Amino acid sequence: MRRAMYAFITGTGSLLHMWSFTQADELLDRLYRPMLEPDPMTIADCFIIVAMGSHCDLDYFPDELRQVLDVSSTIQLEEVVAKVDYLRTMRLLLSM
Repeated sequence: MRRAMYAFITGTGSLLHMWSFTQADELLDRLYRPMLEPDPMTIADCFIIVAMGSHCDLDYFPDELRQVLDVSSTIQLEEVVAKVDYLRTMRLLLSM
């Protein structure tokens, strides 16, 4: 997940700054080393960044994995989750 997130940040950083490497690491920490159960928006953030990052590193991520990540990220951003925080939702939609 970290490799795909970093690929996304590196691949889009010259066009748009949406996340820093530190923010990506914090997202992963909230997901994999939670103090509390991660909220659905954090899970959606991670899935979408990873899915889009897998398209930035085509040599490492095979087509099948990219397709699974795309579907998973779309499922994570359902209507209920999208309404939790409109600014975060807009950032996710922009990255997609």
